[in-house]
Amino acid sequence: MVENNNPIGDSELAAVETPVKGISKMKLKSEKEHIEYLNGMLGLSLWFIADWKNKNPDESIKHIMDSRTMLISHTSFNEDLLFSEVMCSKQDLLNSVISDIESEYYKDIDPNDFEKACMIILEPYIKGRVYKDMLHSYEMSLARFAPSMFPYNLDTGTEYLDFHVINKSYPESFLSDTDLFKKDLIKMTLDAEGAGYKGIVGATWLNGFKSWYKLFPESWKASETLVVAPERVHSGLGFWGQFVSSNYRFNSRSAKQFRKAGEASYPMTECRSTIKELKTFLGIE
Repeated sequence: MVENNNPIGDSELAAVETPVKGISKMKLKSEKEHIEYLNGMLGLSLWFIADWKNKNPDESIKHIMDSRTMLISHTSFNEDLLFSEVMCSKQDLLNSVISDIESEYYKDIDPNDFEKACMIILEPYIKGRVYKDMLHSYEMSLARFAPSMFPYNLDTGTEYLDFHVINKSYPESFLSDTDLFKKDLIKMTLDAEGAGYKGIVGATWLNGFKSWYKLFPESWKASETLVVAPERVHSGLGFWGQFVSSNYRFNSRSAKQFRKAGEASYPMTECRSTIKELKTFLGIE
């Protein structure tokens, strides 16, 4: 079992720790705040690319960018919603930008210098992203995933069902409504059972966060294992979500800790529970 007692970060994300049901503490972010978020995530992603490349010289810049960051999805090259799979019709231009970014790297470069140089390259492709995101509100974008906060594919053929998490409670944390969480967890458990799965499994930074793992059986936290490097840093919210606050602002405090230590405060870990353990915990007969 992996223990992590680090504080969650800035005040917005820390509010998840003690949610008050029925009381909205969060507000929809402004355009200025969204620009700050995009700049924060892009800057941190660029810093990470150089830091990871210095430590893993055999990996290409493009591979790190595509497989370990959400950088392209946070630019106007992504024609879909912010946290969706990248849809790009300007691939030639994107390839040219990636080539420019690659040219800024040299062996053992200071990641801060790489970040600064590459932010200048990406600057023209941030404004269009802002307009797109403000045009399509997060409430609308997340509504398409209804009726569950846990999207999953029942046809994976694996022993345990893997799932994702969406914030149906935006701008508050999805952990602020424990009744909804339990309802959707029950549905996923029964769906998994009906499809023949042994249990459910989740690989995410959230497994080190008490407000998350206390909503699962004790077996969930007890089964926790560190996702083996290099897979534990990937281009999804399972890792990068710790730098996004509950209402989609940039978690600058966690980012600062990441830059200082070279490791995230909440590493990506994997937890699992069986259908029997889940049904007992959830009171399903």
